[in-house]
Amino acid sequence: MPRAIVLAALFSTFGLLGCTADEGGIDSQSGDVEEGGACQFSGPGNAKYKEAVEAAKAWGREECRVLQTETIHLAQQAVDLCPAVGPLIAESEYAGALRESLGPLELAHLAGDLEGEAGLWNVDAVGGALVGQTLWAPGQGAYGSPRIVHLGESGYELERLVTEDEGMTIERRVTSRGTWTAASLADGAISLTFDPEKGAGPEEQLEVFRMERWVGWEELELFRFVPADGTLDEYGTNALYAANISECDA
Repeated sequence: MPRAIVLAALFSTFGLLGCTADEGGIDSQSGDVEEGGACQFSGPGNAKYKEAVEAAKAWGREECRVLQTETIHLAQQAVDLCPAVGPLIAESEYAGALRESLGPLELAHLAGDLEGEAGLWNVDAVGGALVGQTLWAPGQGAYGSPRIVHLGESGYELERLVTEDEGMTIERRVTSRGTWTAASLADGAISLTFDPEKGAGPEEQLEVFRMERWVGWEELELFRFVPADGTLDEYGTNALYAANISECDA
């Protein structure tokens, strides 16, 4: 399995939210900014980066009041304004909560680590970034049961909402496990294949998926994995998203 991209711990509540003098780019002798990196430390890109960090801190403690998709959108805007902010998010000690909210796949994308030749995705880099990633398939309607897939280096776990007492109690529970593989398709796209452990029922089966970059509401771009055979349903509930698409987002 490709190397994991390990999420940094949540950052300390002490310290500055912006960039310090030794956060990559400042020469300690001359105080000069390295060529191309000035916008990391000032200007609209840096300001948007600080907004993303603040939103990620709130997202961690204010369910539904601050959405995961909101923190992703702010980080994307920061990188659009200043591409050098991408590596800053990946490396800064002050951006730990933002890394947590982005997830390793989006983080690697913003840092520019997923690009291969001729504009295609690098399958090894994508495979590495998927380790530690959670993928969500939203339930349809307020009571639909989502599927939540946790990808690890040695396999995956599938969580679902289940009940065993005639619907009186509903809880999230790991209902199956297995292994997964990322591979390149003939057209350069990335496929994601799941192999569940023996005994998994029909509801535990996961299809072969194809990774795509998808533009959702309010121009937010997300990674999603759609059935490779093209049978995406009307509401996309049989796709897997690299963000929590919840009732709060809807």
